[in-house]
Order: sequence, then C-alpha cells, then structure tokens
Amino acid sequence: MIYSEASSNRTPIADSRSLPPQRRSYSSQYIHQNAPTSPESILNLQRRVGNHVVATLIQNGRKVARAQHPSLQRAPLPATDDPQGYTQPQGVKNVASTGLTRLEVHDLKFGVAGSFQADYGGRTSAEKQMTKESPDHMAVVIMPDKLEAERPIQVVLHFHGWGFRQEKGIKDPYAGYLVASGNTASKKGSVRDVDQEHWEQQMSAVVGARSADQPQIVAILVQGRGKSEFGNFPTYGYVQEVFGKVSALSAIKSYSIILSAHSGGGGTKIAPMVLGGDAQAADANSLKKDPARAASQSAADLVVLFDAEGIEGTMKWVTQQIAALGKELAADPKAAKTILAKSPKFRGYFAKHGFYAARFTAQSKVLNAALATLPSQWIDTTSSDVTVADLFRIIQVDRPGTDHEHVIGSTTDVKVGALADALTASLNPIGDRGKAFNPLPPPKKKVSKP
Repeated sequence: MIYSEASSNRTPIADSRSLPPQRRSYSSQYIHQNAPTSPESILNLQRRVGNHVVATLIQNGRKVARAQHPSLQRAPLPATDDPQGYTQPQGVKNVASTGLTRLEVHDLKFGVAGSFQADYGGRTSAEKQMTKESPDHMAVVIMPDKLEAERPIQVVLHFHGWGFRQEKGIKDPYAGYLVASGNTASKKGSVRDVDQEHWEQQMSAVVGARSADQPQIVAILVQGRGKSEFGNFPTYGYVQEVFGKVSALSAIKSYSIILSAHSGGGGTKIAPMVLGGDAQAADANSLKKDPARAASQSAADLVVLFDAEGIEGTMKWVTQQIAALGKELAADPKAAKTILAKSPKFRGYFAKHGFYAARFTAQSKVLNAALATLPSQWIDTTSSDVTVADLFRIIQVDRPGTDHEHVIGSTTDVKVGALADALTASLNPIGDRGKAFNPLPPPKKKVSKP
C-alpha cells in the first residue's frame, strides 16, 4: 500500500502494481496519450483509475510538455527595465562605441534549468531581486559587428563567479551577465561585462592593436547561477551549440580557444576542464568524447584565472605541462620553438591584498619549483626567444581601485585591464615578462676567465 504525503492522516492510495490488468492498461494508455487539462478532468480520471495513476499521469504529462518545449524563447524586457536593449533578439551593435555586438543567446540545450534557487547551501539567494531575467539555457555573446571571413577567430569561453548574495558585508554586484534590475547597488539596465569588467572595451582595444592576419575575438560568457553553477556540458560542444544559434557565427569551421574564469567559475569549471584534457591538443580520445572538438584541435591559446577558485587544481595541470615539455625538449632540443608554440599557456591574475592573494602566492612557489627542474636555457627570461617560463605565469594586479570585483577591468580606464593583458599574452607570451609575480631569478651567466 502507498500513502499520500499531502495529508497528515497519510491516506492510503492505490498502487498501480496492485491494480487489475485492465486498469493498469487503461492508465498506461492515458499516460502516453493524454494530460489532465482541468480540475474536472482530473477528478473524473481519479474516480476511474485511482489516485496513483492520476499522480503518475500528471507527472508524465509535465515531462512530455518539457520534452516538447525544452526551453522557450523569453520575451525581451521592456525598455523601462532594459534601456540599452540588451535583451532584444538582435542584441546591441557597436556597444560602447567598440564596433562589437552584444547578443543574448537563448534556448540552448546546455546550461542551468529551473531558474534561480531560493538558497544555495543555506545561503539566501537575492538573484530574483538583482535581475528580472532568467539564467536558464542562455549565454551572452560578444562578437565583431561584422566578422571578417578570411581572418582567424579566437574564442574566449568564460565562466563568472558567485552572483547571488546581498548579505551584510557581501553584496554581489550582478547575477552573472544578466541585466541589472536596479533594485540593488548596480544601476538599472547595466550589465557586468560592459559596465564593470569592460569586456567589449578591452576586446576592441586588443583586436585594434593586432595585425590583419591575427585573430578577431568572439567571447562566450556562460550564464550560470548561485555558486557558479553552470550545468554539465562538453566544452567544445557548448561552443558549437552557441555558434549554431547565431547566424553570423554558424558558418565558423575552425577557431582557437581561451578558457577563462573569475572567482567561483575557476573551481566549478576551469580546473575540471583542464585536468580532463580540454586545454591539450586534441587526440583520438578527446575527439571521441567531444566530437565538436574537431573545430579546435590545437592546444588552448590560454587558460586564465582571474582571482579565482581552482588555482590549486589548475596549477597541478600546469606542473604536468612543464614536466611533459621538459621531456620533449630534452628529446629534441632543436625543435624547441615548435614544441613551445604548440603548448597550452596559463595566466593567473590576483588582486593585491585580496582574498585570493595568499593562495596565488603559494601556487607561484609551486610553479617556480616545477620550472626550476628544467635546464636553465628553457627558463631564461632574458632570452629573446619564448621559454617555458613565458608560457606559465602568475601576475599580481595592483591598478588603482583593484579588488576582487575589479580584477578583470580597470576602474580608471575601460580599455585596459587584466582581460586585455591576458588576450595579448595569448599570442605574445613574452610581452608581460616584467609583470611576473615572484619570478624565478635569471640563471647566472658563466664568466670566462681571461
């Protein structure tokens, strides 16, 4: 016998396993072909087939509805809530005069579902107060207003940090990359990427300084919720899914990638991704696991953490890369330039005196210990050539106004910041040698005797 928990009297209800065959068959037919549409129809079914069958019918009806309509396109916010038009289907072109389009992409098969939660681990969520948007199955894309068909493409796949708290002493400015409601400290209609982190402004400045044969940039800002929860998905399959939703990107057949995260996103996504091989050059196993990887088979241009969780796990991956490079270089030193050019790279940025400063400082020592195992010529940063030490670097951010929420972008100049530094380093890892935190001292030169 099965009991209903809806009543304090625990009323017994029929178990379908104890029903006569005719009633079981009848209920199955209704479950697959019908769904209750009104209180009257539910009561009629209840009299004919029993409480348990009706409960099963309602549950399965909801499942069928979800399967038929997995994620409906949401209506844009009204102009009073979204004065910039960020939620409009066409997005916004030339955002902040950058020549870049900001576009929300909805109806993805990947991502979170069920909207925001009331709390996360017992900590109350204020997300519904912070934004009027839903986080379900969506991302924000930043791309050139007009893609150059013959120019290479670099994709930044980025994961945000926690964005649900409005607690005493801790007030998250935005719920990911959703439009602010104006009910908390952030201005109504503002968004994290334009108004705080300055993604568009920094991307525009970096691409503007690149040569015509260097890649243009497309950023995919994955929308999550709570404690940097994004759902499970294949890294490159996610990129492919987003591209398929944007007509201007749907024809892209190849690209290089940067894997990026701020705060909590480093722990929930980046560290597991790199330890799982997503930043390595593709091989047969990775292509089988994520067939969309065929569009991006080279190693990641960069793995980057901005004041983020996951630094310890990511550094484990870094030390594995250093060890592997040491073996390759020892086996074929004449191929050093080719070997280093094919390697993934890493940058870790942290705010001076910030929450993550001690952890990044500790991991800089782990990095140095790994580098110190290599022969001096492969870590000599006075060399004019790229060395192993150039590929993997931790950098302290000490710009005016820098704190945890202002590591990615600057508070004084929207065109500069750790994001611009990382994008530049992805192609030129020598350029930020002078910014290295706790760098290894250059090897001592041998002095020849007269």
